[in-house]
Amino acid sequence: MAAVSRNWQSVKLSEILEVWESFTGWYWFVTEYLCDEPGSLAFGLVRGHEIEWGYFDLDELHALERTHKVWRVAKRNWALCPCVVEE
Repeated sequence: MAAVSRNWQSVKLSEILEVWESFTGWYWFVTEYLCDEPGSLAFGLVRGHEIEWGYFDLDELHALERTHKVWRVAKRNWALCPCVVEE
């Protein structure tokens, strides 16, 4: 499992594998894939009504992406996202 940064409400840029954002301001920071098949279950930091580490379903994010409710953040912009800290 990825090491959690010292401040549990942030994620280190080097730990991030994917970032998702929604039009409502939620963010999902993937730090680990938990299944052999990519796009299934992931672990990471979720910034929504609260900020917490946990598990989430990437298949659900992919389904929402098709309806344009969420999108993947380009890697070049990850450092600009809330909750992301550099080393």
